[in-house]
Amino acid sequence: MNEHPSELSSAHHYKERKIVLTPIQQVDGTWVCHYVIIETGPDAESIQQNYVSREAAASAALQLAKSLIDSR
Repeated sequence: MNEHPSELSSAHHYKERKIVLTPIQQVDGTWVCHYVIIETGPDAESIQQNYVSREAAASAALQLAKSLIDSR
């Protein structure tokens, strides 16, 4: 995948866990966002859908990470 790394990752605290988001802009200008849920060990995941903005990609990744935490 051709991608340009984002300048900054962001961390969010949710239910005693830390979610680190790393938005990445694709060559076509759309965005994806990788996330890591940190508890006893990292579980790296990413959304395989492109978004038109960094904010939309990060928001979708954060919501998915929260859903995974809630389902455990």
